Amino acid sequence: MKFNVDMSKPKEIAKLIASTESTILSGHNDQGEEVYIALQQGVGMTHMTKHASKPKWLEVVEYDADGYVESLSYQPACDLAAN
Repeated sequence: MKFNVDMSKPKEIAKLIASTESTILSGHNDQGEEVYIALQQGVGMTHMTKHASKPKWLEVVEYDADGYVESLSYQPACDLAAN
C-alpha cells in the first residue's frame, strides 16, 4: 500500500487516520529510507523512519486523530531484516 500524504499537513494526516483501517505497514520513503507505520483508525498513528544519516536510530513521530504531532523521539534501531 502506498500513501500519497504530505506529512507536513495535519488535515491530510487526519484524513488518512480517519479513512484507513487499522494496520501495520513497512516500506521505504521517497529517499529510500526504511519506514514503519502503525495506524489505528480514528485514533492516531505512529510513523517511524530509519534515516540514512542516522541508521542506528529510529525517528518516532506519534500523531493524534486530528493529524497533529503528539510526540517526537528517537529509539535505537534493531536490524529487523536479520530475523
